[in-house]
Amino acid sequence: MLYLSLGLGYIVAYVAIGWLLRGHALALSIFGDIGLLIPPLAVCAVILRRRRSWQGCHRLFWDAVAIGMALWIIGHLGWAFEDLVLKQQSWLRWHTVFSLCGGIGPLIALFARPHRGVRSEAVSSVGVVLASYGLLAVFIYSYFVLIPGITPGVPGPQVALLKLVQLNRALLFLAFAAAMIVARRTPWRNAYRWLAIGTGVGFFLRILTSLAIVRGSYQSGTVYDLAWFVPFLCYAAAALAAPASPAESEVIEAPSAPLHVLVSAVPVFLIPLTGYGALYLQPLGPADDSFRARDEAAFMRERIGGVAKLIDVKRARNLCRQLRRNVLIIFRMAPIDV
Repeated sequence: MLYLSLGLGYIVAYVAIGWLLRGHALALSIFGDIGLLIPPLAVCAVILRRRRSWQGCHRLFWDAVAIGMALWIIGHLGWAFEDLVLKQQSWLRWHTVFSLCGGIGPLIALFARPHRGVRSEAVSSVGVVLASYGLLAVFIYSYFVLIPGITPGVPGPQVALLKLVQLNRALLFLAFAAAMIVARRTPWRNAYRWLAIGTGVGFFLRILTSLAIVRGSYQSGTVYDLAWFVPFLCYAAAALAAPASPAESEVIEAPSAPLHVLVSAVPVFLIPLTGYGALYLQPLGPADDSFRARDEAAFMRERIGGVAKLIDVKRARNLCRQLRRNVLIIFRMAPIDV
């Protein structure tokens, strides 16, 4: 209840101060750029404070969310530098990739499925899965947003960016709404409820903010910034509401080895499918398409290596399980001297 009051108070204070500074463009920009940093920093602070109370996939989930917030902060600092120092609001620069990857971070973290239990033995393989989809996100954003955005003569890169952002918001909301339904009888229902509320509100608020960006009327420090920090405040509330990991994880059937390998291998198939398909659907010219092809090859090498590591982890785990079963069988068959 205290955090809810603080969050609502922050929203009211932000909007009120922004309204008072509406006639001072520089002061409003400084206020907005600083004010937007506080909610993601609050998410990281809550996760760091509670990190010791989580284990296994619970900790992995929140670590991934914190990494996403850190990436978003880096992207925002890059945008703020151009806004305040260079005096230009550019949505298609190097910092765009950081902001996009940070924004989609909670969705990637959901592959840890914390509501299924601690599952400490699955952390390594699930970590590879998270890294796989994180790398896929970097590839998609750099391939379809950053490179076309810095290529002269490409029509409508900013509109394409805004559509992609809205798609990301929709995926976040649908994923956490589904997770909230699936986990409604688990201790994670409250955390998922906050995540679903934050992503749902953020989806609709971002529509208004994107329209303002297209019209050229967006100004940091105004009500349009609610599209960012309202979801972040809900993320922090979710981290506070998340249950602590039990001393011993509940017995939950772990996914089979082929499932994780196939899930991690999805980016390996998506990268060439989307990459080489875009060379025909969205050609940028010989030089830029050649750069895209090299970029795609580098991502492919990285992903194939990640899948190979995952297979090695699975084989080692299966070998350990087999050895443990053999030892138990030997002890059960051995005579006991009394």
